Amino acid sequence: MVQKINSKTPFIILTLAPIVLFLLILSVLPILYNLYISTTNMSLYHYNNYDFVGLSNYATLFTSPVSDFFRVSLWNIIYSLVTIIVPFVIGVLAAEALTKTPKYISTPAWSLIILPWVVPAFITILIWKGLFNYNFGAINLLFEQFGLRKVSWLIDPQMAKLSVITVSVWLAIPFMTTIASGIIRTIPEDVMEAARLDGAGSFTAFRSFTLPLVTRRMIPVLVLGFSAAFNNFTAIYLLTSGGPTQPGSIGGAGATDIIISYIFKLTLQSRRYGLAAAYATIVFVAIGIFTLYNIRWLKKGREETF
Repeated sequence: MVQKINSKTPFIILTLAPIVLFLLILSVLPILYNLYISTTNMSLYHYNNYDFVGLSNYATLFTSPVSDFFRVSLWNIIYSLVTIIVPFVIGVLAAEALTKTPKYISTPAWSLIILPWVVPAFITILIWKGLFNYNFGAINLLFEQFGLRKVSWLIDPQMAKLSVITVSVWLAIPFMTTIASGIIRTIPEDVMEAARLDGAGSFTAFRSFTLPLVTRRMIPVLVLGFSAAFNNFTAIYLLTSGGPTQPGSIGGAGATDIIISYIFKLTLQSRRYGLAAAYATIVFVAIGIFTLYNIRWLKKGREETF
């Protein structure tokens, strides 16, 4: 048996070698290089003659009065949580309602729900950007028709945050609804029948049985979704470019900047490569923790009770 396994060793090595080399070149080496750059003063003024500065960039990131790290991180966490929890709640409620409605109603309803998923995300975001335009956007023009004041959707910092959250939630609802619908359809009718025999109404059955079962099965999806929302550069950049300017900010971060979009600004606008690399390292560690948590949860292999 040992001899048989050993005879397969060269084949295994030849098969895995290209994969390992591929990962080494495209993943490990860039991570190590980024870690190295984060310990230097590499910038526009020290591009070729940069020096090793140790943990100076990290000290600037956490302690400097011109650092926007804590403000941007707090907004990043809030944005990620809201754009995952709200679509989850709406998706579960919509899926529950659609599974109990007649087909002639649920079919066109599903078409409307899936619509944001059909259109490429960047096109949807640009459409929303046009709708939010202060002078020519359809939303403000509609407000004017009813004698209402125009809203500075992308100009006012707080309204810009609301706009970014709205668009991100809009894009996430189809996915959450589809996943929740698939889970609800797998719940055996025996479970719901037993709840009805115990005198549970529709709302009680949903609250006590459907919602806990769906939530339990969707925990890995929610964890991965949070990681994706944490790095959702596309929505931020296309809709607001991280702006508008945040009153009192002296670090250069806009009101809607999340860490990944702020890294983009530090790299391509401020040209502070060392500091940007330090931010990137922090993001890598944070996402790595969430990923390891998700893997650990999946490895527990919780058995379904139905």
